[in-house]
Amino acid sequence: MSGQHQVGPVGRPGPTEVGLGGRTLVPPPRGPNVGLLVTSLVLLGISIAVCWTALGLPSIELARLGPGALVVAGLVLVLAGQVGLLRRRRRRR
Repeated sequence: MSGQHQVGPVGRPGPTEVGLGGRTLVPPPRGPNVGLLVTSLVLLGISIAVCWTALGLPSIELARLGPGALVVAGLVLVLAGQVGLLRRRRRRR
């Protein structure tokens, strides 16, 4: 029975492996849940914007920031992408 995948409770093959004594082993999660982190950061940004508006705090006009803000935002995205690529490459080794 070793080497066979067991069927999960919903009828789909699950990420389980058969261990010693016929018990099912589930591998531990590797790293943080990236989807959950991205979703929470987006929701945090939305909630900050709503609270900022509700409190009547002064807002920043995007037209005043000019193209420099777009360049900085682009560089931040490129840096985040490079970090992601390096982490994936190290994980595969």
